[in-house]
Amino acid sequence: MSNMPTLDIDNLCNFNIVKQEQLIPTSNSTTLLILSKLHNIVNGIGYECSKMVTSRYLQQNIFGFKSIIKQTTSIISLTPEDCQYMLYTKKCENKQMYCEGKICHLSIVSEQSYVYYTTVIAKDYFCQIKPLLITAESVDTILFGQTNEKCTATKLFCKLSESTIIWSTDIIPIVHSK
Repeated sequence: MSNMPTLDIDNLCNFNIVKQEQLIPTSNSTTLLILSKLHNIVNGIGYECSKMVTSRYLQQNIFGFKSIIKQTTSIISLTPEDCQYMLYTKKCENKQMYCEGKICHLSIVSEQSYVYYTTVIAKDYFCQIKPLLITAESVDTILFGQTNEKCTATKLFCKLSESTIIWSTDIIPIVHSK
């Protein structure tokens, strides 16, 4: 195999045309594997945490008729510490989350309790933790597109509109590019 030509991925557009027979020996079954070097300095797994609350406003009228008069869903803004707590304890609202592999979630549906001629608020929660690949060409590259806060690898967290992402220093190279 040492006599076979190789492809220079960085100069792919500049190489002379190589016939398929020169790259792949003729046989009945051939597997071709082309590897390309990643140019990302930052590379590793982080965790995305999210939490939502749905508030249901319940009422029972004088005739005993029960109804939901209003329902709203809000995203709860999690701090990096909230996300770390969820990740390490696998708990949401002090209840154990259900995990399949590295993805954890929990739906908490509160009981609907009605009180005669009074509005009662019932709150349901949904929490989720999932792994997320974090890659960047340098430690100064802005992650996750345009956010209110400029998220870079050295910040170790990023707050998005619906979630918070955290990661450890393990994904950052020891020698910083500055």
